[in-house]
Amino acid sequence: MKKENFYLVGRFYHGLARAHEKLTGMWVYVYQDFTVAFPERFNSAGDFNDNGLACVTKSKNNEPPTPKATASQRKEVDIFYINTKGVRQSQSISAKKNFHAEISDN
Repeated sequence: MKKENFYLVGRFYHGLARAHEKLTGMWVYVYQDFTVAFPERFNSAGDFNDNGLACVTKSKNNEPPTPKATASQRKEVDIFYINTKGVRQSQSISAKKNFHAEISDN
């Protein structure tokens, strides 16, 4: 995985989280240690270039789920929308407009 293809947000421990494009949005995977990666839909100013749907999960074994999540996997997934006008956030991740994420475990 090429480092320049991702904007890393949050703490970095076990490796890059893997993001998979899906439909009009993206899947964003979060490791147990809250490592986060977004695909390169950000411009140089850090703005999100188009509306996206992100599915974020905290994995128990540091392995992201498959994009085609089963019903049992979906229970562990928080869904939030990011757009250029603001953020509708979940309880697992909060992202400011400059998309420097602050990860909390509540």
